[in-house]
Amino acid sequence: MNWDDVKYFLAVARQGSISAGAKQLGIQHSTLSRRLRALEKKMATQLIERKKKWLPIN
Repeated sequence: MNWDDVKYFLAVARQGSISAGAKQLGIQHSTLSRRLRALEKKMATQLIERKKKWLPIN
């Protein structure tokens, strides 16, 4: 895991959505989503619950 992964996860947790987190970070939604999925795979756990309106943190 690198510090960017932690930064990306924290942005989503603080903003409440991948879209808002991506906007805050100045990156594409798809890039952030892909990085979060890779982090979840590395950690072998689901970090966020993907919903259409909001993302509860596990």
